[in-house]
This record gives sequence, C-alpha cells and structure tokens, in this order.
Amino acid sequence: MNIAMITELNTVFTDDSMESILNDAILSKGSLLLVDPTHPLEQWPSGVPADGISLPNIADAFAQKLIPTGGVLPSLNRPGVMAGASFIERTQKRGLRAGVSSGQTGLSGINMPIPDAILQYMLNNQSHEYYLSMWSYVTREAEATSTNEPHMHIYRTLQCGYPLGGIASFSAQANWERPTGANKTGGYAVNTNAIGVQFRNIAGKISGQHDASGALLSLADFPQPTQKTLVSMGPANVESLYTAVNSVSSGVGRRLQSWNFYRIYIEELTVSGRSYDDVTEIDKGLYTKEMTLAGGRYFGDSWTANP
Repeated sequence: MNIAMITELNTVFTDDSMESILNDAILSKGSLLLVDPTHPLEQWPSGVPADGISLPNIADAFAQKLIPTGGVLPSLNRPGVMAGASFIERTQKRGLRAGVSSGQTGLSGINMPIPDAILQYMLNNQSHEYYLSMWSYVTREAEATSTNEPHMHIYRTLQCGYPLGGIASFSAQANWERPTGANKTGGYAVNTNAIGVQFRNIAGKISGQHDASGALLSLADFPQPTQKTLVSMGPANVESLYTAVNSVSSGVGRRLQSWNFYRIYIEELTVSGRSYDDVTEIDKGLYTKEMTLAGGRYFGDSWTANP
C-alpha cells in the first residue's frame, strides 16, 4: 500500500506558463469526474475490469471538495453477457471496446454508472450549469439511424427533462446541435454515426422531475445502474435494448454500434467560473493531441475485428 502526504497551500498561482503537476489541463475547481483508462496520473488495471470494482476518478481531489461525503469513484456494471460473437475487450492501447454482433437483443453489455454522490450533487444543484464530454471511436455504425441508442444515459422521465426526458444523454444516432443560447443546451458532434474518432460534448442546466407535479428527482428514482449510465456499450440500458429489439424491421441484424470508449469528463461550470466555450477549447485540444495526432495515447489504436 502506497502512502503519500499532501500539503495544501492557500495560494493562487496565476502564471499560466507553469507546468501543472496534475497532468491534465482540463482540471479545475469545478471538476466532478474524469475517467480515462490510461491517464498518466492513474491507470485502470489490465483486462476488462471486474463487475463492481472501483475505477480511478482523476478529478477526485476536486470532486471531494464539492462532495465531502459519499464516494466519487466510478465502476462497471454488466447486466448480462452478450450472446453469440459479441464481446467486451480492452483495445491494444487499452481503451474499452464493445463489438456487437447481429441479433443482439438481450439486456447485456456493460455500463459505467455515474457515482451516486455525484448524481445527487447534480440533482441538488439543478440551477447550476454542467459540462459533459466523451471521446470515442465508432468501428461500425448503427443500422437504424432514425432511432436512439444512447452512449451516455442518465435517466428519462415521461413528463419532462433535459434533453430527452432526463438529466443528460449522448446518442449514437441523434445529432445534437452545437449549444446556443444562455443555457448552452444541446451538444456537438459532426456525425455521431460515422466510423472513426468522435468528440461529443453537451452543456447546460440539468433538469428532471419525479412526476408532473414538479417534484424533483432523487436517487430513489434511479434504483438500477442501467438508469444512470455514463457509458453504455451494447444493449446495456433500457433505451439501447428497445432499439435493439423493436426499432427496425425483422431480419436486420446489427442494430447497435460497435465502438471504443476512451474518456469522459464532467465539470460544474457554475463553480469553476468557466464557460462551455472555455472548456470545449481545452477539451478539443486534448482530444486532438491524444486521439488524432501521432504520439497520442490513443492514436493508431487497434482492436479485434467487428463481429
């Protein structure tokens, strides 16, 4: 067991040229969650992590200042083993990959639920603004592009919500518009069903109600990991399962995307004092460096062929 002593200085450094010891330019006092399997600060264990094992939150030091009680570490949840030739694996550069074969209609795959303490913080502060982003690589497009297969899926209600009846969602098929207006609602992706690297982000005030009376959501409204997934691969939550089973004509096999996960980030913009544009500029710069340029940690990755 490694033991370290940390000394906290009540000093603000304003010299932007100073090298950060945090090894990530995006971190700020509003950072709630940063999950990156090969981050220089702390990496995932080898192989596909076991069900329920805690994974590093690179932003945990900042998150714990905002959320002093409750765990802020994510974990993986597997509702079932995918059938046939489908698989979950680590790529050659240690991203997390789902290969989805035809006829995959059972509730299966892998989810990364948002830690309860972070979700409760967001529910308690619905007037605040949040930034969420994901880096990924689509290796095979979904075959039902008019339907919704969320890669991030934090609850949905029938009455109202953001942006489709819940807290937040990144979809594999729907193309959110670049955020505009005071709340920066919406998101940005060139074509979320295109093969290749993907940068997706969304920002704004979260909203979600327990019922039509206006009662706010609480953790009691999220009893299952499938209702609060930061990362959902395969038909691993209700929306993706519906797409896999019901949304296309019979005989069409591969309804869902095969794709690789590399990074997800959540920031409390009201606390950090930064705007959507501020954080996007940093995030896109890191994404470009690590995903699209030679020498990047995930550039030139390889993986098992699509089933």
